[in-house]
Amino acid sequence: MPRGCGRLVALCAMPGAVCAGVFCVLAFRYPSNPASTPNGMKFKLSDHAEKRIRQRKIKLEWIAAAIENPDKIENDAEDHTLSHALKAIPERGSKSLRVIFNETTEPVTIVTAYFE
Repeated sequence: MPRGCGRLVALCAMPGAVCAGVFCVLAFRYPSNPASTPNGMKFKLSDHAEKRIRQRKIKLEWIAAAIENPDKIENDAEDHTLSHALKAIPERGSKSLRVIFNETTEPVTIVTAYFE
């Protein structure tokens, strides 16, 4: 979508404003890094992860649930510092959310996430 349609000049000029065709709205912004899970596990989003999660409309709470209480954990085939947490998300028809993260960093770094 084009940025800043000009219909609501004050909003269109703000960082993160996105044109919705009829009016401009502020794009959803995740809380500042690092975030933490309900049980206190701290994690941060890489720039790539933040962009992809926003594009894919993945909730931060789903990311937290996947890394804190995964249905399955897999090691990355190419990079030994990465792990893949898989979690079924009921709000998405129980599709499996794959969260790729680096747990050798402090706090844990989310590399990317997507539904399978």
